[in-house]
Amino acid sequence: MLIRSSPEPQHIVSPLLGNVCFASSYYRFCFTLESFSKIYADTFPSVDYKILAKKLWGDQYFIPETRTFKTKPPSVNSVRSFVEFILEPIYKIFAQTVGDVDTCLPSLCAELGIYLSKSEAKLNVRPLLRIIFRRFFGDFSGKYSSPSCILKVP
Repeated sequence: MLIRSSPEPQHIVSPLLGNVCFASSYYRFCFTLESFSKIYADTFPSVDYKILAKKLWGDQYFIPETRTFKTKPPSVNSVRSFVEFILEPIYKIFAQTVGDVDTCLPSLCAELGIYLSKSEAKLNVRPLLRIIFRRFFGDFSGKYSSPSCILKVP
């Protein structure tokens, strides 16, 4: 007699469902699309972070003139919204922290609302980046920084 068990349920993993976290254990940050969009909503209160989170993945392009998103790139040089709103700001933090710290870092920290003590500002690049990312993203527990990841992982 052959007994077949029922197939395991199919789980869909997608950043749009909130069950994918983007993280760096080395620099100790972790975020979801929703948690990153909350950072923008804190700065721009008219932004609905849940709607913005859905626009940060896939073929979505921001049109600055109309402040809308489109699924077709407006030009050949257009970048997807994930690149524009998430990767480029992270790259900017890396570049300006690694670059000319004396001139770039104070303006970057002011722009991000991050305070660094004089002793912190003099740290080597890696520990300094960890501090900046911790203050930008919030504390990193080492496993997940977003409770939504813990609740939604299949």
